Amino acid sequence: SGEVLASAGQVFLNIKKVFRRCSNLTRGKTLLALHAVFTRVLKAYASKLNTRAQSAGRILGDLKKKEKDKDKDAAEVSAEYRCLCLIVNTAEYCSETVGPLGESMRRMLDVNLREQVDAAETEDEFASLVTAALTTLVSGLEARTELVTGIIKINWGALELVGDQSTYVDSCKAALLAAVPRVHATVSENYFRFFCDKFAGSVAPKVYGAVFRCKRFSDTGAQQLLLDVHAVKMLLIDLPTYTTARETAVASG
Repeated sequence: SGEVLASAGQVFLNIKKVFRRCSNLTRGKTLLALHAVFTRVLKAYASKLNTRAQSAGRILGDLKKKEKDKDKDAAEVSAEYRCLCLIVNTAEYCSETVGPLGESMRRMLDVNLREQVDAAETEDEFASLVTAALTTLVSGLEARTELVTGIIKINWGALELVGDQSTYVDSCKAALLAAVPRVHATVSENYFRFFCDKFAGSVAPKVYGAVFRCKRFSDTGAQQLLLDVHAVKMLLIDLPTYTTARETAVASG
């Protein structure tokens, strides 16, 4: 699962310790009741992680801070990307640990009580949290690229010269540079691919939607937009290859 939050290890360590001690005294309904308590504890932990992930999403989506203090905002944004990645890893770890823990508890109970131990719901809760945290990563990074805003703000009918890619494409590249290598370095390869696919699948239609919202184009403006859209397309295609900041800069020109 990669690096996880230390709190997860503590939660499971404490659960195992208490359950073992109690199992030395009883293997009946009292021990089964303790399993129910542990289930509530784990669900509460999942809820806390989800709340923190939502908080990270709000911070990433707050572009006013970006305008006020870029250095402070960059540091905070980097911390929130890392936090979301750790939540992904931690939720995966918890989902994978809950099942075996449930089996261990089942074996310690009296035979007639074992069927009442079911960890599937708790496993699913953590698995859902993995997806939710990755989705928040996608939406947070998408907000940071400001692609739609950049396209709509330009007066494409007034452009007189075709130059390099527009500044909003450069801003998108910088946003990717700040996030994608960190995600790649922290989450598993499967989740990184999921993140890349989901990001590209979310951004592409919105970029094309923004293009159709623009009313007038000069010939020069149309050429510039084609150049920009192609540049964005290449950024999205190359996302899975961005493993370090240096490589991202090289790959995206």
